[in-house]
Amino acid sequence: MYYSDYSELQNSNPLAIIRIKIIILAFAFLIGLSVATNIRAEFSATLRGTTNYVWRGFTKSANKPAVQANIDYEHATGFFLGTSASTVNFGDRGFSDRSNVEITPYLGWSFSATDDWRVDLQFQRYIYDGKIFNNQSDYNELYAFAHYQDLFTARVSFSPNYYNRDHPAADFGITGRFPLTETVNLSSGIGYSLARDVLEYDYLYWNAGISWHHRYGALDLRYTQSAFFNEKEVPDRDRWLFEPERLGPTIVFTISFGF
Repeated sequence: MYYSDYSELQNSNPLAIIRIKIIILAFAFLIGLSVATNIRAEFSATLRGTTNYVWRGFTKSANKPAVQANIDYEHATGFFLGTSASTVNFGDRGFSDRSNVEITPYLGWSFSATDDWRVDLQFQRYIYDGKIFNNQSDYNELYAFAHYQDLFTARVSFSPNYYNRDHPAADFGITGRFPLTETVNLSSGIGYSLARDVLEYDYLYWNAGISWHHRYGALDLRYTQSAFFNEKEVPDRDRWLFEPERLGPTIVFTISFGF
């Protein structure tokens, strides 16, 4: 996480500073929890840098690099919780109280449905250190994942109040993986987002790429693109200025370190 300079942090909304302190405490809590229960639990952490924070077919970093981190704790019972954080840029630099950091604490439960299928149920909160186009935009989202071995994943998510705009949104996606070697994988995915009432469009997005991982590091090179549908006509007086940029053919490179 970063700010453009120290003075920007000092002049930020006090609520943003409180949120950052909460996330630091959450990271410390997860570390302590893992140490206290390491016999029956798995703890992991990841730090990554990416050339573009692409999320569901649009960029959250204005097509610029982003720094991200994740810390995760999973108990032997299948209960898990964690927190992710990323730098963000929604293209609203003309507003003084803009968001620079996205924090996403989550918790859930993972269980085996059959020998080959695993199900994850997850609750996640998206928290921003400022506003998005001068609007408070924190929101909750519910997820369900179905994994077939390590080869296929289907996902559905639902937010009852997407970006805190008083409208729901849903998203559906599938991802496939094919191992070329023990350390190299091909993968691709496709998704469809029903977000017309909030973002003025529904849209389809897809990606394909190759990943290499070894011990504590990983590299990922990915092609991604999106297409928008069902544009909603909104009077200027009612428009929220955040309108995701149409993502044309885009190459994203990500490097990760973790344990």
